[in-house]
Amino acid sequence: MRRMAMHVAGVTLLGPTEALGAARSVVEWSGRAVTAAVRLPDRVTALLDGVEMLISRIDDLSKRADELVTRVDAIAEAAGQAVVHANAVADGASAVIDRADLIADDAGRVASTASEVVNQASRTGDGARDLLEELPGLVRRLEVEIVPVLSTLDQVGPDTHELLRVVKELRLAVHDIPGLGPV
Repeated sequence: MRRMAMHVAGVTLLGPTEALGAARSVVEWSGRAVTAAVRLPDRVTALLDGVEMLISRIDDLSKRADELVTRVDAIAEAAGQAVVHANAVADGASAVIDRADLIADDAGRVASTASEVVNQASRTGDGARDLLEELPGLVRRLEVEIVPVLSTLDQVGPDTHELLRVVKELRLAVHDIPGLGPV
């Protein structure tokens, strides 16, 4: 014979079967809650490890970008110096040609010497021109490879800040669970 709930003085008392079922449900729920609470510190630790690894990668990327910018600055400086030198050589070559025209009327020997100087200046100008032709390629590489990386660095800070805010809230939530204490 199965006993049902009884009513005594307006209060419902559970029968043994119902009380045992309710107790079993409470024990099962408590077991699941304790299991989840026990796993929570490991999950928070793993999350913090992931955040630390991400910050480390961001620092590495920032250092590499700084090194690359330094290298690009050095290349740009060298290219600027080459342009200045090429302009000086071109100006010098122009002056030599002008002088050679005046001296060519007086002596063939002086004209021959002037021709050699002009040839050397021309070769130097060709080298400078070749260097200047390479400069647009370098600028394109900077625009395609370097600038896109640098433009994404401003997105890293807000994402990291949001991730750290969520981790802090999770630590506070774990702290409020009885028996766990501060993490």
